[in-house]
Amino acid sequence: MRVYRNLQLLFVDLNDITRDYFFMTLNNIFLCYTVSCSFILIKLHSSMSFECLTISVLVLLPSVLTLVITYIMFGDINQSAKRFLLSWKRKSGVLSRDVKTEITKFIRSSKPLRIELGNFGYYQKPASIRIIGKIVYYTVKYLLVMNSRFGL
Repeated sequence: MRVYRNLQLLFVDLNDITRDYFFMTLNNIFLCYTVSCSFILIKLHSSMSFECLTISVLVLLPSVLTLVITYIMFGDINQSAKRFLLSWKRKSGVLSRDVKTEITKFIRSSKPLRIELGNFGYYQKPASIRIIGKIVYYTVKYLLVMNSRFGL
């Protein structure tokens, strides 16, 4: 129990320090890379050289993989912490009364570990299709805006 409490304190400090940086890095930098490279591959593929298209693909793939893996890993921290607390709750039923009371108090005061997503909540474990759907949504939106404004 002491280790979990120390982890909670560590995650509070981690969230205070890195909350805005994770959000800005993942959603702004990697998502913008991904959408821009998708736009290049879809709209400008006929007017670009093979080398430029290759560079776009080489930037696109790591950006998508980074987004998918990071969202899933950050969300998995929350899921495994919930399972961990639930397993303690189940195991407390077979223990003596004093230990059961102590564990029950601890579980009530504990929250699952989570990494915050800016000021918007925390990372939950998404399906990878939701992340790819987000990329497709923003790419299509970018294509429509560029087509209506600039005729590209």
